[in-house]
Amino acid sequence: MLVTTPVSAAKNAMIQFNAEKAEVKAGKPFTVTMKVTASDFITNVETYIAYDADIMTFVDGGEYVSGSSGLLRVSAKFSGNEASVSIPLVFSGIAPGVGTV
Repeated sequence: MLVTTPVSAAKNAMIQFNAEKAEVKAGKPFTVTMKVTASDFITNVETYIAYDADIMTFVDGGEYVSGSSGLLRVSAKFSGNEASVSIPLVFSGIAPGVGTV
């Protein structure tokens, strides 16, 4: 399975996804880090993330991430002391193919 991670931009922030591995074997976990960078300090992040549920399954995203079956919700509050925050998303490969987050 090959994981691709596009970059998205919001009104005052940029969201970038980085996969720790380009290729993953079925049944093996891998982490995709969601990095949010803004021109001002970040106090919250509210977004949805779609992923290919035929190729991978969501395992864990910590306290900020919920969802399954191809759609995750990120709802995170921060102290507002940083202009960049990272949220790790753990997936597991389930089938051969090219998957996207």
